[in-house]
Amino acid sequence: MRACLRVRHRVDGAMIEHSIVDHALEQSLVSRIKILASADIAERRRHQGGRIRFENSETGSVVDIRASFYVTIYG
Repeated sequence: MRACLRVRHRVDGAMIEHSIVDHALEQSLVSRIKILASADIAERRRHQGGRIRFENSETGSVVDIRASFYVTIYG
């Protein structure tokens, strides 16, 4: 699938596909998530990881989001 970006997340060890994002929005979405996760937005060749702490203002619950960025066969 070269024309799109797959967004997946892991829940209790199972990888679940969340959505498919159009290729035109790919770079802006990846850059925004990298900024939120305190990762280097200029680095595209090596694996990076980060974490985002999300607090729901309505419920007060806190979620720790781990983000992983790595190169695949199509970049």
